[in-house]
Amino acid sequence: MLERIATTLTLALVCAASTACGGLSDSNFTASGASAESDGYGVTGGGVRSAAGEPTVFYGTVSERGARRYTYLVIARGLDSLGEQPSRSVGGTSTATGDRLESEHVLTVDDVQLAATFSATVGDAGLVDAVTRLGGEPVESGQWLFVFDGDDPSAGFQPVEAPAPDVPHDLARLDGFTRRLVGELARGNESVRAALR
Repeated sequence: MLERIATTLTLALVCAASTACGGLSDSNFTASGASAESDGYGVTGGGVRSAAGEPTVFYGTVSERGARRYTYLVIARGLDSLGEQPSRSVGGTSTATGDRLESEHVLTVDDVQLAATFSATVGDAGLVDAVTRLGGEPVESGQWLFVFDGDDPSAGFQPVEAPAPDVPHDLARLDGFTRRLVGELARGNESVRAALR
């Protein structure tokens, strides 16, 4: 049985165009997300990276017996063009309680919301009944990479085929790894390149 571990994350950043907030300019916003781990299993959610000249990235992971994988990695374009003084916030929780892992997070940029949830049961053979939802819709098993167009939010989360990477188990390395991975995808994956044009 997993002991209860819960972390709640709520961050908000509102900046004027010429103002720096918390050491970050108005076009830079980073949050490592919320995590919960116990007995060799863990879940994270709400990781965000938004930097000048780069797409906004929203991601979560799950770890099982030392191996970590993305439950979702959303690469979004057009979110920094929403308003002259963009308001950004990310909030939610990640929990490990009983035999359940759960994560629920929402990234809001002005009036556009990216919502992601993950839930799974820990069984004798590992994780079972694992479900990721983006915008309330279930994600196909094995799908982890998506693009989102902030200029056309109604198009929703578009899946992109790509081999799942070996994600570092160490959470301290996760943000840097994710940034490098997105850069590689933006250069080497035609679907991601097309979405970011």
